[in-house]
Amino acid sequence: MSIKENKIIIIENYSNNLQLFELIFKGKDYSVFYAQNIKEAQKYLYQYKIKLIVSDYINIGGDLIEFFEDLKGKNPNIQKIILTDHIDHTYISKAINRGGIFSYIYKPIDPENLLIVIQKAIAQFDLQMENQTLIESLKLKNTELKKLFINLKSEEVKFRSIFNSSSDPSFITDFMGEILELNPAAKKLKDSFIQNPKDNNILKLFKQKDRFNFSKNLLMVDNGIGFTMEIGIFNKKLEMDRSFELRSYPINNKSKNAAMISLRDISARKEARKKEMQTIILTEEKERRRFAQELHDGIGPLLSTTKLYLEWFDKPNANINKSIIINKMKETIEETFDSIQEISNNISPNTLNSFGLDTAIQKFIQRLKNVSEIEFKYSNSFKSRLNTQLEITIYRIFCELINNSLKYANAKLISMKIESNHGVKLIYYDNGIGFKLTEINKKGNGFGISNIKARVLSLGGLFEMTSEPGKGTHVKINLLNE
Repeated sequence: MSIKENKIIIIENYSNNLQLFELIFKGKDYSVFYAQNIKEAQKYLYQYKIKLIVSDYINIGGDLIEFFEDLKGKNPNIQKIILTDHIDHTYISKAINRGGIFSYIYKPIDPENLLIVIQKAIAQFDLQMENQTLIESLKLKNTELKKLFINLKSEEVKFRSIFNSSSDPSFITDFMGEILELNPAAKKLKDSFIQNPKDNNILKLFKQKDRFNFSKNLLMVDNGIGFTMEIGIFNKKLEMDRSFELRSYPINNKSKNAAMISLRDISARKEARKKEMQTIILTEEKERRRFAQELHDGIGPLLSTTKLYLEWFDKPNANINKSIIINKMKETIEETFDSIQEISNNISPNTLNSFGLDTAIQKFIQRLKNVSEIEFKYSNSFKSRLNTQLEITIYRIFCELINNSLKYANAKLISMKIESNHGVKLIYYDNGIGFKLTEINKKGNGFGISNIKARVLSLGGLFEMTSEPGKGTHVKINLLNE
């Protein structure tokens, strides 16, 4: 028998069944090893890279669940399928929870159905191996980022020294442009160009047309996104004096978020090496934030859904067929794996990409309805598909808002609307416990809200959120449909 890549162990000691298996696998792209008991199966596990074990659960020389549980700890990627003569929910539940089985099949065996389930199990094995490789790569990158963070912390004292001794004017401001700190070069510039010494806003340095662009970009810094622009500075006689390259990025100043703003005379580019290092730091920080946002938006809602499914098993009086929950869990976990793969390639969810925004949202809601007592109301006035970037943004926003409601709001009702109103208008409401926006920002728990704001602002949209304790949460978003 030639050794093929897809290797399967069949644990069975009835000759009639063994003959049936030989007929089923004849000519198929599988290497099948037959074992009459668990001990024989273990020998094959030591010798070959097995992807799947198919076993009867009686008369196999040992406790199958204990065998699967031990195998799950040693090699969790190997898939397991149980063959059974009758429904035993208790046994199947143990096999799923302890043994981590992929599926179970009733006898008499339907050859076509068996091959379909085996094909899916093999695909699951291959996917888990791919994900394992991806996760190891992500861990390596995370270690590198941690090292970079440690190096940045060790350079904090040097930063203060550079800030004060730099020949370039440098300011630390809040997100309205009010100056919190400035180095000697910046103080000299401020005294020379701002007419009223009491004016303490950096906007007073710039010409009128630059003020609007600077203020808009400063809001992006509030969401962790740096920027570079060219600005003109007037002298006290309101004449155009010099042009500067302005660079800004987020920093922490005295335990508060702030903006670091550096000005450099374009006509005399000095300290090129320092500028190059700053560019590298900004690029690394922006990439880390983007990656963290995609993980949070894409994986967080799916894991919350999986948690809800699991919690149903702790409800003895739940009036629902648990086999349905098991299937839904499998679907959600499979979608989680898909999302991990999608993030690595920076693409949208499969359902969204294939069937569009409306189908993707309804599928996400349906999964929650199966395991939650929350009432969902959803409407969409658009009959045709929107552009890809807009669909991805709207889907991620709704997933993040629902995830927040599930985790924090204790809501009984969630309402979502997509309306056509000079673009696209999104309306979201939950009747949960509500919260104070100022308290969320102080405690640093507004990561999800900041992500939503960043997505909306990146498309030139408007974001409005209102919430009070006991009055739920309301969100309104307007996006351009281009």
